[in-house]
Amino acid sequence: QLLDVFRQFLRQTRDAAVIEKDVAGQLGPECMSHLKVVLFDAGENGSGDFSHSNYRGGQFPVASFSRHGDITLPMPGKHNAANALAILAAFEMLKLPTDSVAAELHNFRGVWRRFNLAGQLPSGAPVYDDYAHNVEKLISCIDAAREIRKGKVFAIFQPHGFGPLKFMRDELFR
Repeated sequence: QLLDVFRQFLRQTRDAAVIEKDVAGQLGPECMSHLKVVLFDAGENGSGDFSHSNYRGGQFPVASFSRHGDITLPMPGKHNAANALAILAAFEMLKLPTDSVAAELHNFRGVWRRFNLAGQLPSGAPVYDDYAHNVEKLISCIDAAREIRKGKVFAIFQPHGFGPLKFMRDELFR
């Protein structure tokens, strides 16, 4: 199980870790009691060292220990907002200035094949490409598309072989 692997990783980590609040709750305190832990909360009305609320399709207020402000991301997706929170939390944990990171997040153009605009259909409908390769990433991708598109969203999923498809079969059908 993935949580067991992460617990083992944390037991072998020496100093500190940035962990999403819900994941930390599932892990239990025994694997991280020796660490300085900085939590971030990607929930709707999060709490923790870093959290956001009122996410608005690429722009979200973020709160940290001593500063508040709006962060604007150039791409949709609550998963991207969660990644930005984790980056800010890591900078704070390392005692690096977070203001310059927060100011530059609006310039981040993403990672190749992560919700990249690939073109458009003759009807004008945009076509996005994403390397979503598990159910959680598929859900994040479809949710991001729903943030920026009114009406129907069509998704085509190409599995990466029969082994991975069999592994995620039950979760995929749910």
